[in-house]
Amino acid sequence: MLDIGMEFKQGILFVRLKGIIKKDTAQIIEENITSTIKNNGIKYLLINFENVTYIDKNGIDLIARNYRLIKALNGKFIICGIKPFINYNNENLDHLYQIDMEDKAYEVLAI
Repeated sequence: MLDIGMEFKQGILFVRLKGIIKKDTAQIIEENITSTIKNNGIKYLLINFENVTYIDKNGIDLIARNYRLIKALNGKFIICGIKPFINYNNENLDHLYQIDMEDKAYEVLAI
């Protein structure tokens, strides 16, 4: 089970996830986030993983795909609340911003 909350505030799409991210739920997240980004020209994305209890390779791949999409739009992608068990090391994610609290997104983006 996975809950997805999205809020667009001051130029940033905040995505808050709660639950487990695996193959089936990663697909649902991607459909929601990717369509929102493409349909609205979102350049700044923050995904909050604070309430994610498990993430598999599909979830890590989801991060990479959305990162590439935002990067192609000359935007910035921020992750928040990553747990120590989530290992997203990947050379394609070298410019991914990681913060501990959502409010710091405005500082990182200088908005």
